[in-house]
Amino acid sequence: MKKKIAIIGSGISGMTAAFELSKKYEVHIYEKNSYLGGHTHTHEIKENKRKYFIDSGFIVFNNKTYPNFINLLNQLNINSENTNMSFSVNYPSENFEWSGKNLN
Repeated sequence: MKKKIAIIGSGISGMTAAFELSKKYEVHIYEKNSYLGGHTHTHEIKENKRKYFIDSGFIVFNNKTYPNFINLLNQLNINSENTNMSFSVNYPSENFEWSGKNLN
């Protein structure tokens, strides 16, 4: 009989812990929300009669910063595509909006 482990929260840390620990233990995830994923969210965008799914849960995604996350995605056979990095700010109460491709 496998030992039982409780994971509190289903954000990326909780989901990754559950995935790795489930190889040896019986894992139970406890989540306060009615959905999994923490602050991540997938948006369905329709453009030119095609559907695109855009994940907005994290800001930076690259090999240098997140090698363990890249390894997890590879284990799960999840593909990614290169994109241009950009940044934007919208501050409606001050009537301010800014965007750019770098912070220089």
